[in-house]
Amino acid sequence: MSKKKGPKKVKEVAAEMGLSASAVISMLVDLGYNVKSPQGKVNKEMEEALKERLRTERAALATDLERKKKILGGHLPKKPVEEKPKPKHSFQKGRYSGEKRRARKKQKEAERIERARTATEGPPVLVLPGAVSVGELSAMMGQPSGEVILKLMSMGVLATVNQTLDPETVEAVAAEFGIKVEFVEPKASPERSVTELEMTEPKPPVVAVLGHVDHGKTTLLDYIRKTNVAQKEAGGITQHIGAYTVEHNGYRITFIDTPGHAAFTTIRARGAQGADIVVLVVAANEGVQEQTKEALAHARLAGCPVIVAITKMDLPNADPDRVKRELSRENLIPEDWGGNTIMVPVSAKTGEGIDVLLDSILVKAEEMRLRTTSQGPAEGVILEAKLERGLGPVATVLVQKGTLQVGDAVVVGTVHGKVRALYNEWGKRVKKAGPSEPVVLQGLSEVPKAGDILTVVQDEKEARSIAETRAVAKRNAMVKGEMSLLVQKMKEKAEGGKSKLYLVVKADAQGSLEAITGTLPLISMEDVEVEVVYGGVGVVTEADVALAETVGGMVVAFCTSVDAAARAKSKETKIPIKVYNVIYELLEDLSALVKGMVEPQVVEVPLGSARVLKTFRVSGGFVAGCVVEKGSAARDARVRVLRDGERIWEGTVASLKRFQDDVKEVREGEECGVRLSGFEKFREGDILEFFRLEEIREG
Repeated sequence: MSKKKGPKKVKEVAAEMGLSASAVISMLVDLGYNVKSPQGKVNKEMEEALKERLRTERAALATDLERKKKILGGHLPKKPVEEKPKPKHSFQKGRYSGEKRRARKKQKEAERIERARTATEGPPVLVLPGAVSVGELSAMMGQPSGEVILKLMSMGVLATVNQTLDPETVEAVAAEFGIKVEFVEPKASPERSVTELEMTEPKPPVVAVLGHVDHGKTTLLDYIRKTNVAQKEAGGITQHIGAYTVEHNGYRITFIDTPGHAAFTTIRARGAQGADIVVLVVAANEGVQEQTKEALAHARLAGCPVIVAITKMDLPNADPDRVKRELSRENLIPEDWGGNTIMVPVSAKTGEGIDVLLDSILVKAEEMRLRTTSQGPAEGVILEAKLERGLGPVATVLVQKGTLQVGDAVVVGTVHGKVRALYNEWGKRVKKAGPSEPVVLQGLSEVPKAGDILTVVQDEKEARSIAETRAVAKRNAMVKGEMSLLVQKMKEKAEGGKSKLYLVVKADAQGSLEAITGTLPLISMEDVEVEVVYGGVGVVTEADVALAETVGGMVVAFCTSVDAAARAKSKETKIPIKVYNVIYELLEDLSALVKGMVEPQVVEVPLGSARVLKTFRVSGGFVAGCVVEKGSAARDARVRVLRDGERIWEGTVASLKRFQDDVKEVREGEECGVRLSGFEKFREGDILEFFRLEEIREG
């Protein structure tokens, strides 16, 4: 009588599947099973779950590999599909040792064919949407990631396989391998896992409605929404979450409610394309107002096409032609006047023109050929966020690509978390949300800021690590002070190596405004250009500060006041508001700021050197017992560690002691104890070089 076969051991299942025992244990833990050792038992259910997991991941990789091959335009060699391709994207990197051998074999074949091809065709062209990780770049170039990392090190860049490279570094390292890089679109968020070239699905347009607060924006939105609610779900109670989706003629449109332009401008400042189209609301009885011009400035800075909704057409004094004339002065020429701007007369009371407006949005979206993908990890933008009793931090997220699901680990700026629940605009729980879908997310560690980018990562540990790294970087940037941070932002915005000073100017009268905006460009220098992004008459408002934040500039007020909301916004965003009553003082101050923006020459000033005699272990780490051989050692200096004449580390001093006392300086011939910030592996005979970096400005 044959003995009944019992459950298999982990190591037996691993051998059958061609995986390591540790890989199988890791997969089982991910699937929710409590397995800790290669001797652990695997029952039938667990084995089937493992097989299904592998089938899913391997099938997904087949599609993923084909996409990545297309990025090189067919330059990578095509190889018959293997039975066991390596798992999909970076979430599974390094997990299956058997797949690595096949990847290396494939890589060698790719290199051989690539060498033969380049001998006759010249260097290949790698088309990218922007920043990519070292691992992704290695795969796209057909090079081992180790070789790319070594090449980066020779260029002075220390990076890991999963670390994201900026476009300039990508271009430089690709050139080292004989590959030319072309960027189809600058990339704002370094963590994106899905490239623009992979986005093939039609995207429902995202529409931001902007305009003067009294011109019927809210009434127009409410009418569109209520009509859609009546058609879609009679009796349903909607939840205002800052964005909502309507259907028109079988197509979806997502509207963003942006009171005070807050979310819209912050989205622009973060470098994300939060909205695809802007509907500019102008009242037919009042025409173009100051806030209308501000809203138009926001739309133009975001690069969004504008559709004008001329509201309040039901009033007896409605004059749409007046609106068209005034908008024409702002370079918005209506289509019926020979221009290319769609202008639709509407009434939120009677419903006149609403269908035409929605039709126009869909037509514009079709012209723009908006595309996205629901595949891969989600990426979205925060529209609103708050602390809600009983739920904790909640945020309204507009998904831009991929699919956001309950259970995903996410990072949002300096905030991290795990998606515990998602709610749609009806307040109902949903399991997932795709592109252009707004949802309320619960499960974040803190309340994020409107405009921050949400990205799905591998797990909570990675999310926490990314958030903490960003928090440290943010704190370090804040230490540099308000004006230095402003200068840094302006330099980042500069194009062609030329820094720009971006200004939002408000004055008491049109004549004063024209005089200032006409004179400011004259204080530009060869390396720094002054640019007025917006000029207006009246008090400085919150919208002015928001616009300055968008471009990384500052607000200049001449003979006018600043309202309370603007001061609060200035304090929150660290955007300076400079108020002047005399024009020459304004010009002198800004001229000095321009001179301060000229890139200084950094000079290293040596202070002295010390030799390590012995190392000591203390509660805070390791201390090097040294003797100063030349010059002096200073507590506030930078230090370079040399071993056998080679530099092995550079950084700052954590503490400097003479005997048991903390000191600021130790002179030549004296002994001291040195502890460094981030380095402890001292050896006897190491040389510590102390120096300072000083900036020298011309003029």
